[in-house]
Amino acid sequence: MGLGFNIRTRIRNIGAFKRTVEKLAAESGYHAEHDESATRVSFCKLGDLFLNYQHEGKGNTDDMVSVTGECQTNLLGPGFHKAAIAFIDRLQQAADTRINTGKYASGNRK
Repeated sequence: MGLGFNIRTRIRNIGAFKRTVEKLAAESGYHAEHDESATRVSFCKLGDLFLNYQHEGKGNTDDMVSVTGECQTNLLGPGFHKAAIAFIDRLQQAADTRINTGKYASGNRK
């Protein structure tokens, strides 16, 4: 059974957001890897947070970017879940954005 959480937010600057993720990860002893459209924050073996970036439309004059993320936490238990949620809370504050979270159980992802 898969248990975890997902996130959703909107940002204006992918580069600044990635730098913020990188800084917070390093401060906590985690590792962040980026490519053009995604970021993976590795907390430990089997403990990853995946973030995906999508530009909102060609006519998007605000240059808004949707950020969605997912983290499966049942593989490592409640301590990992707590650490991942704490990271998201710090990211929300540091990036000055509101991050919406939701829980999921296998077959019930939204």
